[in-house]
Amino acid sequence: GRPGMGKSALANNAALSAATLRRRGAPSIPSLTVNLEMGPDEIIERHVWSQVRKMERPMDLPARARAGRCTETDMRIICQAADQIHRTGMAIIDGVGMTSADIVAKARRWRNGRDCGKDRDAMVIVDYLQLIRPARGKSAYNREQEVAAISREMKILAKELDLPVLLLCQLNREVAKRENHRPRMDDLRESGAIEQDADVILFVHRPCQYLAD
Repeated sequence: GRPGMGKSALANNAALSAATLRRRGAPSIPSLTVNLEMGPDEIIERHVWSQVRKMERPMDLPARARAGRCTETDMRIICQAADQIHRTGMAIIDGVGMTSADIVAKARRWRNGRDCGKDRDAMVIVDYLQLIRPARGKSAYNREQEVAAISREMKILAKELDLPVLLLCQLNREVAKRENHRPRMDDLRESGAIEQDADVILFVHRPCQYLAD
């Protein structure tokens, strides 16, 4: 998706939903989020507010929290949501400056560790492709080759660890220039290798972003 379309929100909700399946009678699915744009504190804050929205609460609680006017009841609701997040099987890594090789190494260690386990269903989220640095020694490639190499490494990682890798990706500006603004395969930014490597491509499209009224 284009910036501001909700890629990170969609990925974070996928991780949170998978981690809270246990409450609906299914085994929870642990997830590893490697975020190259936001820090862990910001992601956790988003998760907590997502959980707060699912709970019975005063409708203006977020506004009061932003203004620093939370009541004791408000704080109890927020702490309860934070505790529920704490009990999930989500792991979050600050991936700023990471290369594709760094991400692969972290994912392998997590998959084989006690927080996940190699026999469980699990998922890895990488946010997002264009911020991943090329592996050391490969930065002499042009950008299209770099992105193709990173995309291929994420595909190999998914097969090696036997889990889905949700790799977020920005689209180029052409989608904003078209009349209907609907994303297409050729809008994938910087490389055609992404559509070759991906099993599924999902586009996040919010028409309201382009409407003046």
